[in-house]
Amino acid sequence: VENPAEGAYDPYVDPDRVFHNAMSVVCRRICSAPPVVRLLHAAAWMLLALTFVEPPSWCRPGEYSHASHLDSCSAFLNAS
Repeated sequence: VENPAEGAYDPYVDPDRVFHNAMSVVCRRICSAPPVVRLLHAAAWMLLALTFVEPPSWCRPGEYSHASHLDSCSAFLNAS
């Protein structure tokens, strides 16, 4: 059995795990398709750009924020 912490899953190592192997191959083919790769890169860049426009949820004052979290947010927000 392959240790997932050592690297990627290889569907050809254990042919008895048919469903797991098929899911691995299908997901790899979907995620490596050029339109999907472009979409994932665009989403990552949009999330990065959003961090400069909108503060993270733990820095916003409100119901779920604590005073100790708000103290450390000024350093993060002034880093840009």
